[in-house]
Amino acid sequence: MAAVQISGRALLGVLKYSKVLAGADGPGALIANLAESDRRVLVKTIRSRGWYPYSAYAGMLETIKVWPGLEHSDPLLDFGRWGLAHDAGSVLKILSVFSSVEGLVHRGFGSWGSFLWGRHCDTGEVFLADSGPKTGTMGLRGFPTISPAHCWMISGYLEAMGRSSGAPTLRMEKTRCIHRNDSCCEYRGEWD
Repeated sequence: MAAVQISGRALLGVLKYSKVLAGADGPGALIANLAESDRRVLVKTIRSRGWYPYSAYAGMLETIKVWPGLEHSDPLLDFGRWGLAHDAGSVLKILSVFSSVEGLVHRGFGSWGSFLWGRHCDTGEVFLADSGPKTGTMGLRGFPTISPAHCWMISGYLEAMGRSSGAPTLRMEKTRCIHRNDSCCEYRGEWD
């Protein structure tokens, strides 16, 4: 079985976020905590359209989770929210096709969700688990080796996505998780 790959775009996003956390020293501090094999990958030029070992991305997220000085926040949720804002060039253009968060969830989730996920990671499948008035549950299956940090960061990204699409009161809850022995991960959003 081939190793999971992550896009260079995703790796570059984490490195940019480390500059938000620690200025110019952020990327070096982030990379210093990685396994030697992952550090070797990151000393080369990272191309946004290239594909790289997922372990490097997972290691960087684990480092962000315990970043010094962030003990009173949720750094992974914050990174997910920041990530959506910095993906705005492409993601928010896609989201603007839908007239509301309901339209996004009910009519477009499967197709745009798969498109966005496939640009990010070569493993896993995004799906609409259920939807109703002012609710929607997104699922991710087929990725049993997703890191817990990545799994949690997705909640912040989805929250920011929903809020940017017209649901400023969106609240996310992780309802199922492969790290709790469920068959997939599910993220339920509710809004007023």
